[in-house]
Amino acid sequence: MDFSKQSATDAYSQEDVREIIDIAMADRSTLDSNLSHPQLLEIAQELSISPESIELAKI
Repeated sequence: MDFSKQSATDAYSQEDVREIIDIAMADRSTLDSNLSHPQLLEIAQELSISPESIELAKI
């Protein structure tokens, strides 16, 4: 996938979102920092993912 061709108004598929998040998290992990549970929930909220879905995904 070529992210450079995406504009701010384009929609992303669920697969693209996962790939973007995975890349961002990999970059973040190089800084040796971890996300707290509240930070995870905040990111999920921004992505319209319910707290319940996050809890189910953690299982």
